[in-house]
Amino acid sequence: MFRRRGDDAEKGTFINPAERPESDENHESYGPKREIPLKGYLHIFSSQSSIQFKHPHFYKPSQWVYGGATTYRNKDSMLRYREGKLDDRYISPFNGRTEKLTVQAVDTIYDDSSSHATWNRTFVRNISPFHLRIANWPASHIPYDAEKVTKTQLALLCLKYLPAAMALVLVIGFPGNVEGEVRNGGRYDCFPYKFHGYSKVARNMLEEKAAKKHTDHAPQKTNPVSNRLLHPRYLCVIRDLASPTLGEVDRVSVDDWIAENQSNKGPLPYLFISYFTGQFPSESQSHCQLLIDIAEKAARAEGLSAFWIGCSCMPDSDQLQDDIFRLSDVIRGAKAVAIIVGPHADHDPRMPLPTRDIMLRQWGERLWTFPEVLLSPARKPIVVYTADDLDDHSSPLILEKNQLAPLVWKDQNASRQLIDHYEGNLILSRLELVTLGLQCLYSRQHGKYMQGDHSYALMGLLRVRPEVDQTDSDFQAFARLSLANDSDLLLERLACILPKNPTQAWHNMDDAYEVNLWDIYPTCQIAGIGEDNTIIVDGARGANVRWKSFASVNVRRRWSWTRLLVRLMLHTASLAVLIGGVMLWIAHRLKKDEHWIADHYTIPWGVTTDSRERRTFELVQYIVRLIIDDRVIKGWGIVFVLYSVPMLFVAPKLIHTLYGGKLWNTQPWLFGFEGYLPIDQIEFLIFGDRKGRLRWHPFGSPLSRHEVDDEYEDGHCIAVDPTTHADVRDLVERAQKSQLGEQKIFTLVDTNTMTVTLFEAARPPICFLLLGSEGGMQRAVGCSYDWTSGTLYRETVLRMETSCKDKMDLVSRARISLEKKTKGPKPSPAPPKPKGIRRRSGKPSPPSLSMARTL
Repeated sequence: MFRRRGDDAEKGTFINPAERPESDENHESYGPKREIPLKGYLHIFSSQSSIQFKHPHFYKPSQWVYGGATTYRNKDSMLRYREGKLDDRYISPFNGRTEKLTVQAVDTIYDDSSSHATWNRTFVRNISPFHLRIANWPASHIPYDAEKVTKTQLALLCLKYLPAAMALVLVIGFPGNVEGEVRNGGRYDCFPYKFHGYSKVARNMLEEKAAKKHTDHAPQKTNPVSNRLLHPRYLCVIRDLASPTLGEVDRVSVDDWIAENQSNKGPLPYLFISYFTGQFPSESQSHCQLLIDIAEKAARAEGLSAFWIGCSCMPDSDQLQDDIFRLSDVIRGAKAVAIIVGPHADHDPRMPLPTRDIMLRQWGERLWTFPEVLLSPARKPIVVYTADDLDDHSSPLILEKNQLAPLVWKDQNASRQLIDHYEGNLILSRLELVTLGLQCLYSRQHGKYMQGDHSYALMGLLRVRPEVDQTDSDFQAFARLSLANDSDLLLERLACILPKNPTQAWHNMDDAYEVNLWDIYPTCQIAGIGEDNTIIVDGARGANVRWKSFASVNVRRRWSWTRLLVRLMLHTASLAVLIGGVMLWIAHRLKKDEHWIADHYTIPWGVTTDSRERRTFELVQYIVRLIIDDRVIKGWGIVFVLYSVPMLFVAPKLIHTLYGGKLWNTQPWLFGFEGYLPIDQIEFLIFGDRKGRLRWHPFGSPLSRHEVDDEYEDGHCIAVDPTTHADVRDLVERAQKSQLGEQKIFTLVDTNTMTVTLFEAARPPICFLLLGSEGGMQRAVGCSYDWTSGTLYRETVLRMETSCKDKMDLVSRARISLEKKTKGPKPSPAPPKPKGIRRRSGKPSPPSLSMARTL
């Protein structure tokens, strides 16, 4: 029923053929056993490759460059300045400087010019240990996924085996960086970033651009809040409630009314009138008079002598903004709420009038009508009036608040939850209240007054209300509101969200992992709100991503007698063949000069004539000849060479035994490349063999895939190659011809957890910041870097294992944008490159004296 998949058979990896996607067997370009051809260093002979002094020495210049002659300035974490034109850069973990971003890409992307990018690209290199590369060379022409080896391939293997074995025996004795380098004390590469700017709104007053103090030198809040209204400023008062005549209404100042009547009980009870200016324009006197007449009748019906209506009770133009954004206090103080609807002002009089339900739905589309319903007195019906209700033969519509959701609003499920909350039937948490309120308010577009209107409307639902700032964008207004209230770290949670699509607005809190906002637990803090819809984050842990190439990974293997014996055999054989070769060469040189050398060393003994001394002389002469005799030296040389000969036949096999096996500890790295490669091929490029050490992350990104291993009773989870699923495979193919700003496919290799993650992003993230946790995994926000403003742009969010957290360093305060980069010069096609290989010195151009932007 089940069959094993490829080289992972010994690990119990099974696939149910009935559950496998139909297109898997028809697609031969991808899959766990399909090797993708890579030309490697043959790319240096390509006409599109260039050479530079810095690593990587060979690369493909970016096809698109940023236009404009503006010169920007940047200050790095070590207070060094750099000036230059806009380009893609990353922060080097070696020296903390901003370096030109170069991304290694698979050949299908590197060789194809239809995949547009503003960063340099280079080809994927094999950086496995040199000894393993020699051992693998004899079989390099045979695909590792080949089921059968042909005679030609076998003959070529035998022909290449002896030279490879001889080279391996010769070089194995020399020291090399086979075990890799221990870096950063066994931690990831740090991310040496620091934001030097100010926040637009900071949590702490000391971090403001200018100190704000009162005359008594008491510090002022950085995010000042507006005071609540204890009563309306104006009310419309009916002169004689007992009189049936309409039109006897006066607008009075509530403060003056309280002073004249010397009342300590506050203003008169009043009715709040809700209406839609699209149906009753404020500039139309006839519409305003009609509103007042209907409102007066509604107040009389409620037994109230006063009512509040916007067209009459907000007469002061200099107070208009405050009146609008403090309507929530007016609604909370009302005894009842009535709604007045009518045909739209643009309604064609030749057409029949719309029904009351249609006019009510038009009223419900207005932004400010939603909080007017929510904040109306609890368990009090709302009465809906029209112009026809001025006639005594017509009666208004009486609705319970919970009936408005299905009748008026499209988002009835979310709206009903908020109504139940304010009715006391279903109490929401602070986080749920803000989330649902923002969702409902952004679904209503009419009645917009300023950019931050949606947030200011939400502000009326919460306890603390920041003062209105006309320069705020919608995000900044919401961020200030979140900082002022105890919103359960809403902004911190929002930063950990991965949007379902790149164009998703910030206020849409749908997560690509289908996780609720309250399931995320932040591990950082928002220290302030920055310009351009950014947040200032502190307390995050992060690591740099190495995009330009793979690197040698330091590993630790368990000690064993077999590995020790193999090491002694290989290293002694290497020394033996070197010593034997040298001795054979010496023997050849001494063959003709042996007697002369012997006589030369024994001539002082030749002057005596005593027989005993002559015998001594002959003995010494014999010993000297025995030592330097060419036959003796040649014999020892042959012995040493013969000792190393057996190693020629087993050295390629023994080298895999020596450097094979499980890895118990590895140097943490985050390697990245553009495109897709099978996991066995990635392991071969880094470690030099295919031992199943790396594995696909089963749930590291929305592209990750996993299956159930039915060999075990409880059904173990096994990760599978994402491209075995048709939807992911289609994304990989489309990304090979993606345009600027479109989603591209990248692969992240984590040598700490030995996992590989395939993910989508418009730009390669130069770092990953751990901002929160969810479901037992860390939310790692991948960010690109705009060095001209010091801003990190969220490109993707991956899920990493918690063990990564302790091996990442803390990052200094970071400025992060949750939106895509839209400001700055637009990219344009790069000028054509001269034929041949272009050579560069790799040195930066001298800094310009002009400066257009300073961090």
